[in-house]
Amino acid sequence: MSRRSSPAPALWLLTACVLGLAACGEQIPGGMPAEAQSQTATDQGAADQVGTGQVGAGQTGADPGAAAPAAGSDADDPIVVKIGEEEFLTNMAIYRRYDDAKETALALGAPVAPAEVLEGGKKQDFADGAIFWSPQTGAQIVRGQILATYRDNGGPAGRLGWPVSDEIADGEVIYSDFQRGQIRLEDQAIRVVEHSG
Repeated sequence: MSRRSSPAPALWLLTACVLGLAACGEQIPGGMPAEAQSQTATDQGAADQVGTGQVGAGQTGADPGAAAPAAGSDADDPIVVKIGEEEFLTNMAIYRRYDDAKETALALGAPVAPAEVLEGGKKQDFADGAIFWSPQTGAQIVRGQILATYRDNGGPAGRLGWPVSDEIADGEVIYSDFQRGQIRLEDQAIRVVEHSG
C-alpha cells in the first residue's frame, strides 16, 4: 500500500502562521493588514469588497476639510478594494474619501489604477477624477478641467503643491484650493491663481 502525503498538515501550518500574524497585527505580504484578512464589508451599489472591517456601508470616513490625521492614525494603512474581479491597493484615507463621495456630486466612479506613491503622499485615479492624499493635507478630490490643469502644472510636485480642498462650487465658479494657489473654472475659462509669498 502506497502512502500519500496529505495536504492537511501543510494547510494547518499555513493557517496557524496566518492566524499568528493576525494576532500580532502584522502585515501579510500584499499590503493588507493581517487582521483584515477574514473581515469584509460589501457596498451593494458598487459591488466592491473591502479587505477590512474598519470601514463599511453606513460608516463615514474623514471630513475632507479636516486637518491632517493625528500621529498613529490609520490614514495610510493599506487596504484592498475589489471591484468585480479587479483588486486595487489604496490607503484608508483615500478609500474613506472615495466612499464618502459616492452619493454626492463629487462621485468618482470606479478606480482605474491602484494608489500611486508620490513624493510626500499618494494619488489614486478613478473614472471621473482623482484623490490626492498627504499626511499634511488629507485626502482631496480633484476632477475635470481642474484636474487636467493641475496635472499640466506638475501636480503635487508642481508650483501649486498638494490640494487642500475638494472641488467647490460657488455660484457660477468652481474651484479647488492648493497649498500654494487655486485653480478656478469661471465662465468656461480656467485660471490658475498662485498665492504670493
